[in-house]
Amino acid sequence: MQPLTEKQTQRVWSRVMNAQAVPAAQMNEQTGSGSAAADSLTPEKLLELIRDERADSALCAHLACRMKGKAQAMLREMARQEACHAKQFGAVYFLKTGKKACPGRPEAPCVTCINETLRQRYTEEHAAHEAYEALAENAGTHRCMLLKIAEEECSHAQMILCILQTCL
Repeated sequence: MQPLTEKQTQRVWSRVMNAQAVPAAQMNEQTGSGSAAADSLTPEKLLELIRDERADSALCAHLACRMKGKAQAMLREMARQEACHAKQFGAVYFLKTGKKACPGRPEAPCVTCINETLRQRYTEEHAAHEAYEALAENAGTHRCMLLKIAEEECSHAQMILCILQTCL
């Protein structure tokens, strides 16, 4: 028996997923979770969050390449966590729609001053913390995930503060 090519594998999985896919509206009717209060994570909002987290990951990875030592390691870890957030939102997108999220590649970050970029990231991480906590209020079964991500965004702000303390 010969292994399947990549194209054949994609076709098989496409057929399997289409056969198993239940439209999100049907699932909401079956589970009773279609109320407006439990729907702060719309598919459009999830795609936006995925794009934002992937862009944050790319920026942190870019900054890490320009740093050394502990600052580099901290920024790499932040990039990894931001990518993980994007994957978590991608999984929720799949649960809601039955489709894989394909947000496209983030734009290459443009960094002219590392310290100024870190200062902006610090503010953005705190804003993300607040936004995720607000989203969690009406996220239904995804509340815990959003609260955990909110805490990680807050910890990113603290890591950036530590990096700035060593850079200035």
